[in-house]
Amino acid sequence: MPDVAFKWFTVPAFSAQHLADWCQLGVQACTPNFYLSPAFVLPAQTHLTPELELQVGTLWCSTGKLLALGLFHPRPASWRYPFSRRIAYHCKHSFQSGLLVHTDCGPDQLKVFLQNVLANQGGLQIDDLRTDTELFTRLQAATTDLPCQWLTTRQYERAILKEPATAFTQLPRKRHKENARKLRRLREHGTVTFSVTRSRELQPEQLQSFLDNERTGNRAETALVASAGEEEFFQALMENARQHGLVFNYELCLDGRIIASTINFTLAGQGFAFKTAYDSKFAQFSPGTLVEYEFLRWCLEHQPNLTEFESGAQPGSYIERLWRDKALVAHLSLIREGLPIQIFRLKQLGKQITARVLNNSSQA
Repeated sequence: MPDVAFKWFTVPAFSAQHLADWCQLGVQACTPNFYLSPAFVLPAQTHLTPELELQVGTLWCSTGKLLALGLFHPRPASWRYPFSRRIAYHCKHSFQSGLLVHTDCGPDQLKVFLQNVLANQGGLQIDDLRTDTELFTRLQAATTDLPCQWLTTRQYERAILKEPATAFTQLPRKRHKENARKLRRLREHGTVTFSVTRSRELQPEQLQSFLDNERTGNRAETALVASAGEEEFFQALMENARQHGLVFNYELCLDGRIIASTINFTLAGQGFAFKTAYDSKFAQFSPGTLVEYEFLRWCLEHQPNLTEFESGAQPGSYIERLWRDKALVAHLSLIREGLPIQIFRLKQLGKQITARVLNNSSQA
């Protein structure tokens, strides 16, 4: 047996040293994920999902190093799912779920982690898991001998930047001409500037401008300030990210006034987009697209070491016109063999039959 120890915690029971170990694991994970960092999870749990009783599964080696960490909430058996399962933490603004697994964590050690997570459960559910990553490769290797199977309930492609420093030069000439034309038109109305602000330099007025721009026009209902707890989550998240040097803001200004900005996070050499906001009064100039376009130019000049940038966008987003690479994302379940997997497959078959019937009815 591997020389490791598995332990369950609750988030409030985490000591300062545990949090430091969690932060360190995020930097040394085989697949970094800002959305599983303490900077993100702690304000999300407090303000977005306070009803969830999060269980923190941890795996430690004999030297005291944290090898793996996952955040889960239990779901008891119900008439829809007659077996209990654990669900990997995921909330409205976390665009990527999964686990944090240290680069030094071997398949036998990860197997111990998963066995403990699956103990007394029918399965494990992980939504929005990148399946083109080292993490998923390791998860597959660790479960080859376990009496369970990976099943997919949804899969799609997401826009990413595989090489942020060269993405600008890879854009087709058509995109350069379109954005140059929009920029010329905007400059007819005043002085246009682009700038970046990093972490502790980020001022409260800039964050307030972001919130104000996001709720203009027909986007007011989906803005951060529209739902209970989301503005508080945003402010706490920004403070955490500022203090740990994990955030930067790229802005488009007209005569010194912020009309568009994009907030992004960085961790372990990778980028994670959060949100873009723009003043809808300037929608005819596509300020959201312009700020993203110039952001790519900035990456070319100032971010040579970023290895990847995650957009968090859903299929069909406008960002696909600029972020031309694709990542594979899936909603997956690791289901125990026997009755749980038979029930799961029957449910999936029922959904497929229903979808076909509805499709045929709409075409009739």
